[in-house]
Amino acid sequence: MIDLIEVRRQLVAMRSQHSHNRNVTSLINKLLGKLAYLHHPRDRRHEERLMTAISATLQTIEHIDRGE
Repeated sequence: MIDLIEVRRQLVAMRSQHSHNRNVTSLINKLLGKLAYLHHPRDRRHEERLMTAISATLQTIEHIDRGE
């Protein structure tokens, strides 16, 4: 099962690394907002949706970093 507390910790660290880029920090803040009230996924399906959202955000950040 996904550890949402650890995911949030990593996202906050990533946001600090990209503090100079408003697009990246905005994406991370939106995802953190979705995860803020959760302690764990409700079920397997919910966990899969969260993982998809996390993965999509990370891929978008990579594209922004590469200037795409």
